[in-house]
Amino acid sequence: MKRTIVITGPESSGKSQLSQSLAHLFNSPWVAEYARWYLEHLYREYKASDLLAISLGQQNAYYQSRSLFPNKPILIDTWAIVLMVWSTIKYGTHPKVFESWLLREPIDMFLLCAPDLPWEDDPLREHPEKRWELFEMYQNILDHYQLPYQIVEGTGDERLQRAVAHLNSAGIQ
Repeated sequence: MKRTIVITGPESSGKSQLSQSLAHLFNSPWVAEYARWYLEHLYREYKASDLLAISLGQQNAYYQSRSLFPNKPILIDTWAIVLMVWSTIKYGTHPKVFESWLLREPIDMFLLCAPDLPWEDDPLREHPEKRWELFEMYQNILDHYQLPYQIVEGTGDERLQRAVAHLNSAGIQ
């Protein structure tokens, strides 16, 4: 049974909306982006070590959902790949533990959100001018590790229907 789907991509590419919509549509648990909660409660500038704490929080949220719903698909808003890209852009490199985490868990499908949506300003977003560059970084990582993914483009219901079609064609229902 295919059951772990990660929605990923650059800032302001509709990841949270899409992952929530898919979770609702599939009547499945949704694992929110832990980084958003963490940074909103940090009350100082983040540093590289915070990315490790964020990775642990995201993993814990996933494992908790997996243990509570062992037979349901899990929709995850971001994963280790986000931290790899984020750390590389911000600090010039990323801890190898992010790669280990990316490869350790069997993800059945990554949905890579194209940044073809209008930019939505948000205090946690940093690079409106680099969204396509970041998209290419995500795609290069997925290709490099030969991870299963599909690109999701379009707006509104069209975007959602394309994501559903990708999941259905991969046997995720």
